[in-house]
Amino acid sequence: MLRLATFLFLASAAGAQAATLTPTDNPNCVTRLEGVLERGDFEQIRDAAAALMQPDADDPEGSTNRLRVCLNSPGGSLLEATRLAALFSDKGYGTVIDDGDSCLSACAVLFMFGSHYLTGRTYNFNRRMHVNATLGFHRPDFALPEGGNYSSADVEKAFDIAIIATLEFVRLANRRLEAETKVYVPSDLIEQMFSSEGQDFYYITSVDQVGRWDIYVFGHQQPSVFSAREALTACHNLSNWTYRLSPEPIRIPRAHMDWFIRDLQRVIHTVDNPEVSYDDNPTVSYYMYTGPDYVNDRLLAQPQRSCMVSMDAFDGAVTVSACGGNNVASDAGPNLNRCGMLDNDLMRAVSPLSIYPSDLLLSQLSGWSAIITAEAAEIDALDVGAPQAWCNAVPGGVSRVINVNEFVNLRSAPGFQAEKIGQAGKHLVLEYAGQPPQLWGDEATRARCDQACFDIAQPGVRNDAVEDPVRQCIADNALWFNVRLPNAQEGWISAKYADHILGGRGR
Repeated sequence: MLRLATFLFLASAAGAQAATLTPTDNPNCVTRLEGVLERGDFEQIRDAAAALMQPDADDPEGSTNRLRVCLNSPGGSLLEATRLAALFSDKGYGTVIDDGDSCLSACAVLFMFGSHYLTGRTYNFNRRMHVNATLGFHRPDFALPEGGNYSSADVEKAFDIAIIATLEFVRLANRRLEAETKVYVPSDLIEQMFSSEGQDFYYITSVDQVGRWDIYVFGHQQPSVFSAREALTACHNLSNWTYRLSPEPIRIPRAHMDWFIRDLQRVIHTVDNPEVSYDDNPTVSYYMYTGPDYVNDRLLAQPQRSCMVSMDAFDGAVTVSACGGNNVASDAGPNLNRCGMLDNDLMRAVSPLSIYPSDLLLSQLSGWSAIITAEAAEIDALDVGAPQAWCNAVPGGVSRVINVNEFVNLRSAPGFQAEKIGQAGKHLVLEYAGQPPQLWGDEATRARCDQACFDIAQPGVRNDAVEDPVRQCIADNALWFNVRLPNAQEGWISAKYADHILGGRGR
C-alpha cells in the first residue's frame, strides 16, 4: 500500500527506488526528480539542485522561469516533501509533470510549490502538467512499521512528528506569492486532499481543476480563432475560480449561442485619433452582461456577471486577458478586477484554459480546440447587433463604428447633405451626445420610419414584422444619431454605421 507517511519510515511500492535529482536534456525542465521521497533526501536533493540549477548570469532580472524540475514519483515522506516545497518556493524552482509521468501523494504536494522568481521576489506560480500526465492527492497517512513492539512514548512521538509535518504543510500551503494575493494550495484543494485516503487518490483531470488551482497545462492543440462563446465561457469560469464557487458546469453548445449572443458585444479599444482605422486584424474584446438564462428549457445556473474578455493566438500560443466578475461581489474582489466596457486598462492576463468548458477532460482539449476553430466564424456571424437600440440612443451610451471599410464621415447635422466636420475610424468607440435621434429623408420616408420606431417601442413580442421596418429605415439611412468622439468632437452619423453596444440589446 502506497502511503504518504509522516513517521520515520514510509510505505511505498515494492522495489521503488529512492529519490534522485539528475540533469536532463528535456526542453520542459533542467533536472528530473524520480523515486520515493525518504528521510534524508532533502539534503542530497538541495545540494544537487544548487549545483545544477542556476539562473542565467547575464539575466539582469534573475529570472528562474527555465529552472524547472520534472517530477515522476509515487510519493513518500510528507516531512521531506514540505522541506523541499519550502526550498522550491524560496529558490523559484518550477515543477513539471511530463507526458506519461506520474506525481502522487507527497510528490503532488511538492508539485504545487513550483515557483518563478523574478527581480528579487516570488513572481508567480510555475507548475505545469502535460495533458497525459497523472497528478493525484490524498491525505497524510500516519503509519508505524508492522511487526514492531512500540511503547506509548514511541507512539506519542510518532504522532507528534505526524502533527508537525501536517502543520508545516498547512503553513506552507497558506504562503502567498509576493506579487499576488493567491496562496500556494487553496483551502478547497486541501479539503479534497484530506477527503481522499490511501489508494483513493483525488486526481486532477479537468479544466475546472487546473484553472481553479493555477496549474498550467501543455501538450494539446490550440485554437487559431475564437468567438463570443469562448469569451462568455471565460467570464463564468474565471468568476467561479476567483470567488471559489462550484456551480453547474460551464459548457455552452453552439445552438445555445443563438440566445447568449445577445449578452455580448464586440469592442475594439482605440487610441484617441478619429482618423485611425483598425481594419488589420485588430484585437477584439467582448463585453458581456450576463446572468441566469433559460436556454431550450435548460438553466445555465450562474450568477449575474459583467466581464470584458480579450483572446489572441500568436505563434501557436493562446493568451487571454480579462476583467470583471460577479456583480454582487465587492469591488475589492480577490483577483479579477471589476471593469466596464471602456476599462481595458484594467484587464489582466488570466488562464488560457478559461475559454474551455469547465467539465472538459484535459485529454479532450485538442478535440475541443478544433471545435472552437471550426465554429468561431458561424457564432460571431450571429452578432449583427439589435436594430440599433430600437431607434433610441441614450446620452452617455456607447456605440462603435461598423459597416465601413475605413471610416465614416461626421456631419454637422442629420443627412448626407450636411457639412463634413470629421471622421470616425472603423470600430472606433463613440458616445451618444445630448440630442435625440433624428429622421432624415423625404416626407414619406420620415412618416414610414416614425411609425416603425413607434411600433417597436410598444410592449409585446418583437418579431420580424415589427423589426424589419426598423432595419429597412436604418438601411435607407433615414435614422441619424448625435455622437461624441473620444476627442470630444460632436456630430451626426447614420444609424447604419453605429452599432449600439451598451444597453441597447433588446430582450
